Amino acid sequence: MQTRAVANTSSAPTYSPTLALAFANAVEAAYNFYDNGTPISLAGYTIGPDIYVFELEKKTFFGYVATGTPPNSGIPQHNLVVFRGTRTKEEGFYDMDWSLVPGNLGGQAVGNVAKGLYDFYTGAGPLEKSLSQLTLEAISWFSDTSLPLYVCGHSLGGGVATLASLDIVLNNAYTAAAPIMYTYGGLHAGDQNFVTAFSTAVAAAFRVTNLADFVPQLTGLAADNTQYVHVGEQWWFVAYNSYLWENHELSNTYLTALTSYPSQVVNTPPPNFPASGA
Repeated sequence: MQTRAVANTSSAPTYSPTLALAFANAVEAAYNFYDNGTPISLAGYTIGPDIYVFELEKKTFFGYVATGTPPNSGIPQHNLVVFRGTRTKEEGFYDMDWSLVPGNLGGQAVGNVAKGLYDFYTGAGPLEKSLSQLTLEAISWFSDTSLPLYVCGHSLGGGVATLASLDIVLNNAYTAAAPIMYTYGGLHAGDQNFVTAFSTAVAAAFRVTNLADFVPQLTGLAADNTQYVHVGEQWWFVAYNSYLWENHELSNTYLTALTSYPSQVVNTPPPNFPASGA
């Protein structure tokens, strides 16, 4: 019988503005590679293999792994797993399925999870490996597995990072340390039972959220599903644009806050804004 790994919380990691910015830039590099073919380059990091997902039987770039640390940061070297967010119509389809289904990662029940996100991460074809399998394979590239492991992503990639962080632990894919997660405008992943499983296994999770961004608030289309619960610590800021999708953009909104206004990204209780028309 498998034994679930338990995160060591005796010295739980704390939020780092330096790493939050570095990892947001890492995700932006994934977007730039997908959108424009711009080679991935991060100062202070050695770039490893790409991570792919199969969409309509087509091999599609979805992320990569790297090893290093931001230059002159004083932060120890670490290994990094990076996921971009939604870019294709198929990915958008998965984004819209908010029904809750029993989740299983590493052969263990993990509570109820978002069906669209779960199918996107675990779905495989007769000749195609799942994103889960391909992520675990990419992790085998790391030559020094004594280093801390971070997982990051934006939007759909934030939801994938959430599943992947737990998946890595439950598959014993990185036994030296439990992952530490940073997400930006990330999706809900599951219910309270999922959060409990996640919190038991993953060392720490920091969700950077623009309170004007509707995506991290989504739990359904026709009506909200109140069973959803976010994992980890929320670090928030407010940047409102009249075009709603711009509130969600990594490049113009999240990176601007992390680069120019890092002190305004806080984890205090968020304000209670009045409902529209109140």
